[in-house]
Amino acid sequence: MVDKIEFILNLLEESSFSVESKAPFLRAFIGALDASNTSRLLIHSISHNLYLRDLINRKIEFDIKDGKGLLYEDLASKLLHIAKTSKYSVALSALISLSFLFSSLKTNTQLSILYFLTNSDRVVFRRKAYKLMLEHYHDDYKNILMQSWQSYQEIECCRLMIEQLDAISLLQFRHDLCNKCNAGWLISKLYIKLGKAHPELLSELRHINSDAYCYCLWILNLKLPSVSAGEPGELIDKSHEQSFLIWCLGRLAEWDLIMDVFNLSNLAPQDISSPT
Repeated sequence: MVDKIEFILNLLEESSFSVESKAPFLRAFIGALDASNTSRLLIHSISHNLYLRDLINRKIEFDIKDGKGLLYEDLASKLLHIAKTSKYSVALSALISLSFLFSSLKTNTQLSILYFLTNSDRVVFRRKAYKLMLEHYHDDYKNILMQSWQSYQEIECCRLMIEQLDAISLLQFRHDLCNKCNAGWLISKLYIKLGKAHPELLSELRHINSDAYCYCLWILNLKLPSVSAGEPGELIDKSHEQSFLIWCLGRLAEWDLIMDVFNLSNLAPQDISSPT
């Protein structure tokens, strides 16, 4: 009797049929395999046939949806070993399949995968870890996430920390995170989270990004502290998008300050008197 794995591999190599005509049968035969044979075939495909690998990944996706994910725990360990010991192309292929399995794995297995990826010298592997954590985050990942930030300080890790960690955890990293943020919305998200627990920290933003500063005050329903002479100019200087700063000042009902900014701009006509 022909082994099922051997039959599928022979069908795949059969040249008398087009790929299009074979595809429905390949999907069906693979779909009918048990977890053991599915695992065997996937291990083979990782380094030999990426088309076959993708068909098997799809079958595993359906198995996970049917509640059979734990049947592939041993497969995940084998794929992780391949990723650790193989050349780049094969390791990456194994990690692609691991990504399909990840959500169904036991927490300890997930942590082993994330620990390997976040400690890799390969940027692509670390980014894959951040993507997995973003899609499936829970608190067990916290230490790995913070350790990765301390080691590499990458923007993907920065975003993930701001999205997922609580204010207490973010407090010690806030200055480095703020320096890494490449967008005002990300700085705002960081300080809104911090400001709910420590509103006094918002003043740090004033000299970094005045748009984010005023936006955070508005979101947290706080008032803008009194502005002394010369400070309207500083608000403009520290603005990354002046139109957004002006909009935020409007939300804060800071008429006089808006007028100061208006008068400092090139828009203020000389023949229009300021309202009283």
